[in-house]
Amino acid sequence: MAMFELAISLFGGVDIVVPNAGVAEIGRFDTMKWSNGKPIKPTTKTLDINLLGVLYTVHLAKHYLKVNRTDENECKALVLIGSVASWLGLPGASLYAASKHAVLGIMRSQYPLFTLDNMRIACIHPWFADTAIVPTVAKVFLAGLPLTPVERVAGAIFYAATDPDPETNGSAWLLPDDGPVYRVDREEFKEGVYKMIDERAKRLLTSVSAVKHVFNFFRDLVRILGMWVITVALAAGLAWYGWTNLALAPSLLPMPWKNQG
Repeated sequence: MAMFELAISLFGGVDIVVPNAGVAEIGRFDTMKWSNGKPIKPTTKTLDINLLGVLYTVHLAKHYLKVNRTDENECKALVLIGSVASWLGLPGASLYAASKHAVLGIMRSQYPLFTLDNMRIACIHPWFADTAIVPTVAKVFLAGLPLTPVERVAGAIFYAATDPDPETNGSAWLLPDDGPVYRVDREEFKEGVYKMIDERAKRLLTSVSAVKHVFNFFRDLVRILGMWVITVALAAGLAWYGWTNLALAPSLLPMPWKNQG
C-alpha cells in the first residue's frame, strides 16, 4: 500500500500496475520430511509470494488505479506475470506451477470487472527468462535452448498495457522462446475441454439468472404494490386456475349418479 501512496504523492496517480515479485520453487514439496515419526508440513513460501502477494496487489490496484482519475479513456492497466508454467506441469515445481496456473485464473476472473471500469488487464507468460529466478542448475539443464530476453518480456508488458484495441483486453501473451510474442485472445480459451466447460457453465448460469430474475420480479411487486395485493392476486389466480381445470375436465369429478337407473 505504501508504494501506491508514494506513487500518487509523487506523480498524482497510478497508470500501470505489474505485480512482478516472484520466486522459484522453495523447499522440496515432493520429499517427505519427518519429526518424531510424523510428517512435517511442507513450506508454502512459493505460494505466499507468487499467489498471495499477487492477490494483495490486485486488490489494491483495483482501488488505486482509479484514484485521481479524471478521464474514463485514460490508460489504466494491470498486467500480471504468469509463466510457461501457467500452461504446463513442471515436475519438481508443483507449488510454482500451481501459483502460475492461479495467476492466469486471476486474470480471467478479473477481466469482466476491469472492463466495467474501462481498465485493461493482461497476463504475460514467458518461457524461462535469463534472470536470477532461474537456478544455475536449471540454466545448465537448459543450456543450448533459447532463454526469453528480459527486454522482450518488458516490451510485451508495455504493449499489453497500452494497446488501445478493446478486443485484446483480457488476453494472455506468450513468449515461448526468444522469438515473437503470441497473443491468446479471450475466446481462444474456450476451445477443446474448455469449450465444453464454458458451455455447461453458461447453461447453469442462465438457469440461475432466470430464477434470480423471477425472485427480483416478485420482490419488486411486493415493494411497489404491497404484500396484501400480491396475496389477493395469487389467490385469485389459483382459484381461476382450479375452476378452469375442473370445468374443462368434468370426467375427473366424482359422479355417483352415473350408473343409477
